[in-house]
Amino acid sequence: MNRSNIAHIIADSPSGPRGDSVLSVKLASDFNNLMLMCYDHHHLIDHEGLTEHPVDVLRAMKVEHERRIETVSGIHSDRKSDVLIYTARIGDFYPHVTFAEAATAVLANQRYPASSYPHDLGRGNGHLTDAKASFWQQEEEHLRAIIRERIIPPYTRGDLKAPSIFAIAPQPLLILLGHLIRDISAADVYQRHREPLPPGWAWQDHPEGFTYNIDRPKGETGPPVLVLALSAPIAAERVTTKIGKDAAIWQVTIPQPNNDYLKSAQQLQQFRELI
Repeated sequence: MNRSNIAHIIADSPSGPRGDSVLSVKLASDFNNLMLMCYDHHHLIDHEGLTEHPVDVLRAMKVEHERRIETVSGIHSDRKSDVLIYTARIGDFYPHVTFAEAATAVLANQRYPASSYPHDLGRGNGHLTDAKASFWQQEEEHLRAIIRERIIPPYTRGDLKAPSIFAIAPQPLLILLGHLIRDISAADVYQRHREPLPPGWAWQDHPEGFTYNIDRPKGETGPPVLVLALSAPIAAERVTTKIGKDAAIWQVTIPQPNNDYLKSAQQLQQFRELI
């Protein structure tokens, strides 16, 4: 059963936990002095954890909890979003994304999950690595099939609401996923951030003055090449040795390429517009 206690920050009697000779009677029924708690935590703050839960700590807990509930309950009903999670093996690494991580990021984006469960698009952690050609064939076939069979039908019926995508996989598979989803519906795409700790998926503040740089080819007439030097610099020689010395290289980069540059949804929008 659902069970809860009405706990007092300042006890309703002077002799109670955190009691006060004047304020206990004055604030006994004051909403700002009350917290809704489960039995175990009510017992904790009033007994064995009393010293760790003084008045200022409990007040801060109450403010934070009420702020969070107000944010979540204030999201409009038309802001539903279906959570799509896709992972695929990267070398010897088996990525993992939890629904709790995804839901937290969706809520921070002023949306809320349409279901208590995500749409899991992954094939599972098989024994093949991305060094095998059969790995790519199997992943591509699986991804195309699961989008065709499990995503397109509910979207066509109107049951799929504004997908939110959380994916960790080799880059070519992420590009394929984006291509397949974009043919169906506009979607919110999230980036896993390593910093600040703890790692998470919620978008952060937009870096002031951020811009992408475009280096255009200088008269070359060979095959056009698009280089995305964002997480690290890319030497032109790595391209010309594969494509030819006359390759017409277009490079999109930033002043200091690094793994953690992508912080905000605005940066993602800037990238789409630029491309």
